[in-house]
Amino acid sequence: MLSDIQMPVMNGLEFVSKTRSSNLPHQPLFIFMTGGISEEDLRADILKLAQGIINKPFNTTNLAETIKKF
Repeated sequence: MLSDIQMPVMNGLEFVSKTRSSNLPHQPLFIFMTGGISEEDLRADILKLAQGIINKPFNTTNLAETIKKF
């Protein structure tokens, strides 16, 4: 799943936590998009829950390279 970190109702970390605590048959991989938040400020928290981070704006090549890591 590709999720933004900053969202109106809940943030991306809350979204991943809720998804992980659900009874899904398979747990999806998560890649966070971030813009305006320093990647370094959130990296430790993000990498506890998600598999990757990509800075906005990004292009399809950046996204494909991030996804290929998994």
